[in-house]
Amino acid sequence: MVVGSEKSDTEEPERLSKTTADTLMGFMSHELKNPIHALQNLAKLIKPSDESQAQYVNLLQGTLFSMEELLISFTDISKFKSGNFDIKLCRTPTDVAALIENCANLYRQTLTSHVTMHVTISEILYSSFLLVDAPRLQQIAANAITNAIKYTPKGNIDIIVTYTDEKQELELVVIDSGFGVENTGNPFELYYNGENNCNNENNNCILHHSAGMGLALSRIIADSMKGELSLSRNPDGKTGSALNLKIKAERVSPPLSINRSHVSVSPIHNQISGPETEHLTQNFTKGVSSSTSNNFRDCKSLRCLIVEDEPVNQIILKAMLESTGIDEKGIHCLSDGSHVESFLDSPWGKKFDTTLILMDVVMTEMNGDIACKKLREKGVKLPIIATTGASTKKDISVLKNAGYNDYLLKPFHKAQLVEVIRRNMSLAQTLFEEIGGQAAIDVVVDTFYDKCLQDPFINHFFKGMDMHRQILKQREFLGFAFGGPSEYNHRQLAEAHRRIVLREGLNEQHFDAVANHLLATLDG
Repeated sequence: MVVGSEKSDTEEPERLSKTTADTLMGFMSHELKNPIHALQNLAKLIKPSDESQAQYVNLLQGTLFSMEELLISFTDISKFKSGNFDIKLCRTPTDVAALIENCANLYRQTLTSHVTMHVTISEILYSSFLLVDAPRLQQIAANAITNAIKYTPKGNIDIIVTYTDEKQELELVVIDSGFGVENTGNPFELYYNGENNCNNENNNCILHHSAGMGLALSRIIADSMKGELSLSRNPDGKTGSALNLKIKAERVSPPLSINRSHVSVSPIHNQISGPETEHLTQNFTKGVSSSTSNNFRDCKSLRCLIVEDEPVNQIILKAMLESTGIDEKGIHCLSDGSHVESFLDSPWGKKFDTTLILMDVVMTEMNGDIACKKLREKGVKLPIIATTGASTKKDISVLKNAGYNDYLLKPFHKAQLVEVIRRNMSLAQTLFEEIGGQAAIDVVVDTFYDKCLQDPFINHFFKGMDMHRQILKQREFLGFAFGGPSEYNHRQLAEAHRRIVLREGLNEQHFDAVANHLLATLDG
């Protein structure tokens, strides 16, 4: 028997098995986008009636965020294994403090009562933006926090973010008191799955293994950012690990035209770029930011045709559009691309007078691509927006060639939907956008609380209060009140202040003092 032939015979099944697994991974990540998209937006449509329900909704949103990040990892791994994982960084002015805090807050919802999480951020990062690739930085942070939670069934997780002006260096450290670093193996190796030293009786351990993707992907991304990612033992000499990321990042002043990124943590779906997409139209290369208002000011003229074969997705899209101010009579749903042309030509279709089409790409009878091409061949010039789970540069090129004006990658959020519609319909800015967006609101809130804390008549009410958390909640509230993209799911004002009224004597005079500080801040 020839040795070379024998080796080939034994390796071939293994090679085919890995290829099949990688193909299946890519396929499944694509198919899972629809249900995750549906669950995320259904969670956003829930209006909690009390604090307990609000906690459940936050827990659901945090869990879905974890699922979304895992899905992104599956997609990236599939691309990496096929040789198509080409990271093209897009550095933009980013509120790193807000990005990390919001990411931590989402995962904090999933912690058990045996684990506490603390976030410490350098003061300089609260007054500055950094030029970084925000979605990729978020991906590393999410993977680091997930890893810490997974191996810390009991104890502490500390997230420390610092910035050194001299080196122009951002450092993110995630320290846990869990099981610690393995003595053998490489945790940055793809599919690394080491044993831990969990003692079920003492540590109440649930998870023993990981999928081995997060840290491997994070190392690849960190390398592309010309940064360093390392894993070591807990520096305090206790059990646990410390994941350390260092990247170069220039510090810039917060631009008022850019929304502070704590408003929403967004996935990296719209970071698809590269040579294959350079010829795409401006809309296809713009992507979606988080600075757009959640509502339309001039929405009465909008007549949206939804073409979607999944009933749940129809309901969600319709609810999202209605929540922006569009009347339900201005929204019509079709279940397949084959019905669009006949609807537009029908008496009812002409009376409906469609101004925008939201078209799913993959449908049962006729795909959106074919339906879009037919409409363009017929001379239909209406804006047509693709809703798709596409994940490659080639997929996006196909959308452009089919005749779509723009696209939304599932799972997408309400603010992304609004922005894509606005830029294709040339709609006017909302009050939120006219005043300078969330960045302007953040400045107002910070100044307002400075005034309150310096006022001896009311500052004792803030004693012992987590002011950083309070400021974030107030930013969310005012952003929501002005029609911004933030969601406000906290308690009503009367309920939130009931304890202070009863126990500490908060009265109308105190409220007047607070109101005067707010008015003075707005006037300034």
